Amino acid sequence: MTPKATPDGLRAFAQAHRVTAQIFPHYEVHDHRCIQTGFELTLLALRSTRCPGDPGCPECERVHALLREIALAVLPEGWHHAAEPFEAAFHYRRQTRWRPEIEVVVQMLPYDQTRGKVDEAARHEIAGVRKRLHDLGVGEEFQPPMGRAA
Repeated sequence: MTPKATPDGLRAFAQAHRVTAQIFPHYEVHDHRCIQTGFELTLLALRSTRCPGDPGCPECERVHALLREIALAVLPEGWHHAAEPFEAAFHYRRQTRWRPEIEVVVQMLPYDQTRGKVDEAARHEIAGVRKRLHDLGVGEEFQPPMGRAA
């Protein structure tokens, strides 16, 4: 297992791999109603120059592990999380001119799930997540609201 990276190490990694973040609401269906139960943090990093071109290589796994560490470093205290496992696949987006990227998606679930909804205090904590991402050198991609023209 790789030792835990320091904030400076994560910052250097984020800058070297041009890490970007997207935060979206996470919805679930409860009692036939769609309610927001948390947030999804998606982190993307450009493929390492040490990658031989195989998305399942150890270098891509290392990049994935560091993206996961960034996600855990910005998670609000006391929140639960669920991270998708390593996927041996590159992701391509127009925003990065179709360059191969490694992706991590982490569900961030507020500390109190008894009522099943995200309250205003939990929404307020997302500003802290964005600040911590910025402090680590992670760029945030702003998406137009879904269902509306940009």
